[in-house]
Amino acid sequence: MLPTGDFTPRSHGHEVLFYSDDAVYVETATNFLIAALSGGGAAIAFATKRNRDVLYQGLKLQDIDIDAAVEQGAFISLDAAELLSTFMVNGWPDDVRFFAAFRNVIGLASAALKRTTARIAVFGEAAALLCDQGNIEAAIRVEQLGNHLGKKYHVDILCAYPLEFCDTNPQNQIKRICAQHSAIRSRL
Repeated sequence: MLPTGDFTPRSHGHEVLFYSDDAVYVETATNFLIAALSGGGAAIAFATKRNRDVLYQGLKLQDIDIDAAVEQGAFISLDAAELLSTFMVNGWPDDVRFFAAFRNVIGLASAALKRTTARIAVFGEAAALLCDQGNIEAAIRVEQLGNHLGKKYHVDILCAYPLEFCDTNPQNQIKRICAQHSAIRSRL
């Protein structure tokens, strides 16, 4: 069992959230995204269609003018499976394609920053989708590339995995996923 606790954003961190249900997912993800948006920054979400809709509604409920943020390019929401299709080659992430895909999106978000010290938050489920497909080695590689991405572009990253991941995968695989992150968070 992982420790429980709330997400506290840290500068240029690459953290992982193991969540138990939709309420925890929405609360943690929206808090992470709002922290960037409310500070004049930008937020990027890579999630399933269903979860992107849930996040959008969660942001609206928090009195964020999400429509304006989308229009200004400060909030970018993309399908995680489509993102994966841009850089996966024969079931493995291609480093060059990975950085090209993220460079383009981060460039768009950077243009919307209201001040140079504002942060960009990247929330994602791409690696979790790979795990769902049984491709844990590729997920670990995506997490490693995420570490390089965070350092290169000075973005904060929060990855989300359903808590069932811990119940259905060997302990050594869970540890390897966790080892790629600066902090591990779980919420029941």
